[in-house]
Amino acid sequence: MATLREWRRPAREAWWALLGFSIFFVIVGLLVVHAMPAYPSTLEEFIPVGVLLTYCLIGAVLAYRVFAHARVIATPSGLLISNPFRSDQFVDWSDIDWMRADRLLTIGLTNGSRVIAWVIQKNGWNRARHDRTAADDAIDELSLLASEQTGAARMFAKT
Repeated sequence: MATLREWRRPAREAWWALLGFSIFFVIVGLLVVHAMPAYPSTLEEFIPVGVLLTYCLIGAVLAYRVFAHARVIATPSGLLISNPFRSDQFVDWSDIDWMRADRLLTIGLTNGSRVIAWVIQKNGWNRARHDRTAADDAIDELSLLASEQTGAARMFAKT
């Protein structure tokens, strides 16, 4: 399946998340080491280290799912939407009734249901001031791609 366009979170968000997770794990590690007794037995050493490694593993999985996995891929047949904690959803171009970039990208389908994509977002300040953002540019680009793929002029709402 050919990819026409792909939207992901900016790399700077992933780096800030990685920095935040790293600081959290360093603090937890220091607290665990400070709480250990002066002469620990092997079990007393293993439990805090095991807890710390479990936190690190969970944090790495969460960082990947939230910042690297979420994406919207435009293909010739439709949109493939990957959200962090859901399976991938495919939406055919002809099934899209409306599209709006509010807090998250919301896609209204012709059958009345909605699909939400986490990647294309507007923050509260820009929504309150009705500023044009990258989310509005993404909606314009999606409208153009939908028009090219379906052969009919499509224009989606930009609220």
